[in-house]
Amino acid sequence: MKLTVALAIAAPCASAQAGVKPSQLVGVWQPLEVTELGTRSSPLDGGMPRLGAAGPGLVIITARYYALLELNNAGLPRPSEPDSAPTAAELMAMWAPLAANAGTYEVKGDTLFTRANVSKNPRAMRLPPARRIIRLVADTMWLTRPGNGTIKYVRLER
Repeated sequence: MKLTVALAIAAPCASAQAGVKPSQLVGVWQPLEVTELGTRSSPLDGGMPRLGAAGPGLVIITARYYALLELNNAGLPRPSEPDSAPTAAELMAMWAPLAANAGTYEVKGDTLFTRANVSKNPRAMRLPPARRIIRLVADTMWLTRPGNGTIKYVRLER
C-alpha cells in the first residue's frame, strides 16, 4: 500500500473548527496522502515526504502521548538489506526516509504541539514542540506543518 506522510488533504488549510479536543485525536492513524509540500524537503530534514501517496506508517495517539513511525518518500527505491557492511549512501537510502519519534502532545484550538521524548533524530528531542494545524472531519485528519507540508491520515482504530 503506497502512502505519503500525510496528515492533511482536501482543503488543507487552517481549520474553520472552533477547536479540536484531544479526545477526538485518540486512536491509530495511517498516513494516506501528502497534498502540500513546503520548501524543506530534504531527507536530511528527517525524511520529508513527497507529494502524492504516503509511505507506510502509523501514528498512535492516546489521551496524553503519541508515537509516530512513518516511511516517507514512498516512491523512492530503497536498497534491500545488504549481505555485507552497507556503504554510507546505502545507509542513508535505508534510514533517511524513516521518521520515528514519540512523546507528549497538547492541543490548543486547531493547533497540535508535539514534544518528542525519544526520536530517531536527536535534534528533535532538543527543539521546542513541533506545531501542526489540525483539520478533522470524522475519521480523517489533516496535519499541516507550516513550511513543511500537509499530510492526510485516516483513523484505523479508536
